[in-house]
Amino acid sequence: MAYAKIHVLITPLLSDEEYYVQKGVGWALREMYNAYPRETLFYFHEHIHEITSIAFTAAMEKMKPAEKDKLKALRKEYRASTLRN
Repeated sequence: MAYAKIHVLITPLLSDEEYYVQKGVGWALREMYNAYPRETLFYFHEHIHEITSIAFTAAMEKMKPAEKDKLKALRKEYRASTLRN
């Protein structure tokens, strides 16, 4: 499955600090969502705490508003819980 190959390439780059690497991660996630929406949403849920704001914004460009809202809420919830601890 192509998703598994893409997943393996993207995950190590989540922590890269370079702006354009993060833009690329976001673009890759965006295109991965176009081809494999269910798997990519699971990936977002699994890695929501690792995806930078740059990659997150780029990845959301073509998502349906309802999906965007769910992921934004999940990200906000995660960030709020880490601030409390």
